[in-house]
Amino acid sequence: MEMRHIGDLVYLVSKEMRREVERRLQNENLNYTQFQALMAIKRYDNGVSQEEISHILEIDKSNVSRSVRRLSESGWLDVHVDQEDARRTLLTLTEQSENKLKSLQHLLSEVESKMLRNIPSDEQKQVSILLEDVLSNLRKEIE
Repeated sequence: MEMRHIGDLVYLVSKEMRREVERRLQNENLNYTQFQALMAIKRYDNGVSQEEISHILEIDKSNVSRSVRRLSESGWLDVHVDQEDARRTLLTLTEQSENKLKSLQHLLSEVESKMLRNIPSDEQKQVSILLEDVLSNLRKEIE
């Protein structure tokens, strides 16, 4: 059997992981990108801008804008004007979403555990180190 290209494998693993997370998020009417955005916003007590979320998640601003609109309309996010810069809007979690996210946080760990079952921990660490190196190499190429 011919070995697959590493890039193909990384793509397939990412795709399957995303599919599994989205399957588990269906009951909450969230997609993977929205969930990632919520988890990123959760890290900022005083709010975060859409532009910062775009940078953190490495996705384009129009995708962030659509996700923010849907999340706001669904009661997951509050969008308000920055007190220090009226041209900027900040995103914060609603109290309801903070409570829901606490129960959803385990999702990624569960999917990762499923993905890595039967792989010894030392090999898991090695895969993680190698993927970090690959990512670093690619980012250096772009710069």
